[in-house]
Amino acid sequence: MIICLGFKFTIMNDIHTHLIINHFPIIGAIFAMIVLLSGIFIRSELIKRMAYGLFLVTALSVLPTKNSGEKAEHNLKKAIDVNEKMIEEHEEMADIGFWSLLILGFLSVIGFYLSIKENGISGIFAIVILIIATVSVIYLWKTGESGGKIRHTETYLPTP
Repeated sequence: MIICLGFKFTIMNDIHTHLIINHFPIIGAIFAMIVLLSGIFIRSELIKRMAYGLFLVTALSVLPTKNSGEKAEHNLKKAIDVNEKMIEEHEEMADIGFWSLLILGFLSVIGFYLSIKENGISGIFAIVILIIATVSVIYLWKTGESGGKIRHTETYLPTP
């Protein structure tokens, strides 16, 4: 515990860290999709390049998120009242989201290059990246949803 200016602060554990950073890949991918869609719609290579950069940063953000998730899993399995089936479901979804986002980041580098070179297929490639991003966001969204169910049982109980 750290005391600063009269406030008591506890050191974050791996679970806290994961709960904080796991939102970056999801929100970043959604934001980058909106930017890419805008770039496609107004036919701006500059905006498409900005989206590609955002996808790359978002893809890189999935690395510490995955690492913190692995550590959080080990700590959480020590807790009582934890549904291990839900943890495994979350981990499986996270693996798909992880790889889809890394592939998206790699393809965004190619898209950036094609855009700079003013290659004729850069427009089609932007649409392909948008489709892959949509699939990736769906998996990331489902990953977040399944992660929330691990400790927030109220999110999946039927409403009266």
